[in-house]
Amino acid sequence: MPTLKINDQEVTVEQGTTVLKAAAETGVEIPTFCYHPGLSAPANCRMCLVEIDGGRGPQLMPACYTQAGEGMDVKTDSPTTKDAQKSVLEFILLNHPVDCPICDQAGECTLQDHYFDYSAQPSRLRHTKVHKPKVKVLGPNIVLDAERCILCTRCVRFCDEVTETHELRVTQRGDHSEITTFPGLDLDNKYSLCTADICPVGALTSRGFRFKARVWNNKRTKSVCDQCARNCSTFVDTLRNDVKRVSPRTNEEVNSWWACDEGRTAFKKYQEGRYLKGVISHEGTTNELAPSDSYHRLGSQLSQTVEAHGGEAVGILIHPSWSNEDIFVAAQFAMEAGFSLYVGGRATDGYEDNILIRGDKNANRYGMNLILEAMGVKHGGVDSLAAAIEAGTIRTLLILDGEHALPESVITSIGQVEKVIALAAWQTPILDAAHVIAPTRLVYERGGTFVNFEGHIQRFHKTQMHDVNILSPWHALSTIARAGGWDMQYDRISDVFAGMAEMVPRFAGLAYQELPDDGVTTVQAASTGAV
Repeated sequence: MPTLKINDQEVTVEQGTTVLKAAAETGVEIPTFCYHPGLSAPANCRMCLVEIDGGRGPQLMPACYTQAGEGMDVKTDSPTTKDAQKSVLEFILLNHPVDCPICDQAGECTLQDHYFDYSAQPSRLRHTKVHKPKVKVLGPNIVLDAERCILCTRCVRFCDEVTETHELRVTQRGDHSEITTFPGLDLDNKYSLCTADICPVGALTSRGFRFKARVWNNKRTKSVCDQCARNCSTFVDTLRNDVKRVSPRTNEEVNSWWACDEGRTAFKKYQEGRYLKGVISHEGTTNELAPSDSYHRLGSQLSQTVEAHGGEAVGILIHPSWSNEDIFVAAQFAMEAGFSLYVGGRATDGYEDNILIRGDKNANRYGMNLILEAMGVKHGGVDSLAAAIEAGTIRTLLILDGEHALPESVITSIGQVEKVIALAAWQTPILDAAHVIAPTRLVYERGGTFVNFEGHIQRFHKTQMHDVNILSPWHALSTIARAGGWDMQYDRISDVFAGMAEMVPRFAGLAYQELPDDGVTTVQAASTGAV
């Protein structure tokens, strides 16, 4: 383990540690452009040049590439280092357009930050800047402004090393060099928006977010993606209560620095067909109800069925993308009332890769199975539900969420149920058969926890709100139960989590408010097979 000095501060690091990382361990920041912790280090931008004396006298060397050596004396604040930083910035800015007021990267631009921190000197250029292509569409999600590109090659290395799809390359030479796609290829891999994230300037921008909002006006909230069993840690940016973009939040235990395009853009599909009121359908006519009235209507429908036919005449179709808290309250409700529980959900055999995307498109199947197993709740799949309907056992079916990938035969069977009621946030074809629908909140509008396929539990936070009268699923179920005469006294999500932690051994000792931002991995796996 080499011991070296960084700005006269002695530090001992693991063999193979770069000077850049060694400096970070001492709290010293070294500026970079081309370096990214998830990619190789080509040392081509030279922004991280620092003065290093390894025994042959001081030399300027790239900190991102140079390994720390025994007895090294590193100076990150010497006049030589500072001159090198200023020179690199001046070189980069020679042909860079001064269009910060209209650039999407303004407010989170590494070049802006480094200029003010390490240069702040006027340009000496007295000639016309080199012009390159602007607003060049590279693919369905990414636009290139080549004039802004500083040729750090992060995007090229991402496509070569992470996705291994090789769409990007550097063409031409000298100050005419630019990033472009290979002939006949679009930048259309499943992680293409990551290239905009890692671009340190405004060269690569998202077509969906472009000119939609200034980053400093957005409210940024920590969340978790619910589009597959990976549960990528994310940031959700909102402006005036609308989701503007979703971007990856670094979490080395779950998704490293990345997130797939599908998960990041999923919020768009929920923007149409929202249920903001309760809905009653009868003989071709549809009427609206206040949310509170719709919850009471569902509770009344359930109690009437139980009085007439017993609890076994009620089936609940739960969704494995709902949070632990939602599923726990649904399971408690089913146990107390004697209802039959069935598991639906999204597809379990979708596209999967070896980067992040999982074939199971349900966010919380692992957590659901932990909860149902610990509580001893018997449950079946959609085939069991169809069989119960055909046998005449199910008189009332409560569908939780409408985003279920059901075979056509099961959908047909659901249409034969005497009373179909639902608790859902947005319209889907399966809900066409519902007689009463009560609204609930989307994942962006509520808080809760998920457990991913590896047993990692994370908390997500509310990012936006449409109507305070629309309740989160767990809260709505508790209200529905009370309206039907059952004793469900949950009014705070922390109380739900505490009750769950008492019943589910894997959650024992955890507290909702104390979960770390990156979550925790629960202890050894229990049975988590798909239903």
